[in-house]
Amino acid sequence: MALVYAPALSFLAFLSALCLAQAIRPAQDIMKRIAVTSILVLCLSVLAFELVAAKIDFWSYLILYALLIAGFVQAFAILYKSVSLRVLHDIDIEGANGKTLDRLYSDNILRSFDRRLHVLQDQGLISVQDNSVSLTSKGLNTAETIKRVQRLLGISTSG
Repeated sequence: MALVYAPALSFLAFLSALCLAQAIRPAQDIMKRIAVTSILVLCLSVLAFELVAAKIDFWSYLILYALLIAGFVQAFAILYKSVSLRVLHDIDIEGANGKTLDRLYSDNILRSFDRRLHVLQDQGLISVQDNSVSLTSKGLNTAETIKRVQRLLGISTSG
């Protein structure tokens, strides 16, 4: 008998393991924890299903499990990195006094942009000298690759 609920059970195990791991020791890099947890649960689930003689169609199982994980990652990314949601949260926290537009801009947009510039610098994609920014050779290769992929997919604008 095929175990039709196997992907859903594995996904619930993934959510439980992720929440437990975060409660015990919050991760610095949550996306890495999500990836490692999803792979470990996948391996342990397949092993457990085989040991209890519940024959599953591995490829169908894998596709459904991956779909559930991808949906979770998308929802997580929306809630984790959304500038719009961050602005709404900051306005709510400020309460009746409200925030000025200048303060919202400096607290959210400028800080986010500054963090992104540091990441690009740390990865060796840009070089910052005084008040000017330029692409490194690695950054130029990355930008050219992105342009080719966008052209291939028919994307004319982004960001």
